[in-house]
Amino acid sequence: YFRFIVGLSLLFTFTVSWILFSTVSIQKKVVYSVIIIFLLGFLLQLAGHGYYGIELIKKYNLSNINGLSPVIQSSLGNPLEFAKSFAGAFIQNVLGPFPWQVTKTRQAPALLEAFPWLLLFILSLIGIVVSFKESYKTVIPLVLFSCLTIGVMALFFTNFGVIARIRIPAVISLLCLVPLSLGALKYIKPV
Repeated sequence: YFRFIVGLSLLFTFTVSWILFSTVSIQKKVVYSVIIIFLLGFLLQLAGHGYYGIELIKKYNLSNINGLSPVIQSSLGNPLEFAKSFAGAFIQNVLGPFPWQVTKTRQAPALLEAFPWLLLFILSLIGIVVSFKESYKTVIPLVLFSCLTIGVMALFFTNFGVIARIRIPAVISLLCLVPLSLGALKYIKPV
């Protein structure tokens, strides 16, 4: 039910990336940006979810503090504690579940996904670092999309079953950077 988070992250990533990396003049960029931001809201409205999905957000009560994960809720009064809680939840959503979080035998197969993903995540990070200097316009949208998707999940979800399903698009976008960590950058020619 929460897959709309991926769509909203993708829309936001597209808008920000277009604004940052478009080659049109600044005046046209401002006008086009306003038009794009206005029109993108109608995509979700045409699907029956209200302008920019406002009805969908109301339905799942995500605008209410009670919709936040318990760890995040408990740290809202202190900005430093909130940042610490959010960073911990973000890392758990990216790399988890960790072995110490598996409490039932039916959860053990999740570790079969977690261990290879840890290796691929490290290769993705290397790919980001290696390729950022030469092709940052390609890397930033992938990383922004992944961070937005996983960041929203860090705020709202604690169930690793839900997290594992929703993070798949974010993982796939980061996996695109793995070949760059293995020296494939010399074969990619910028257009």
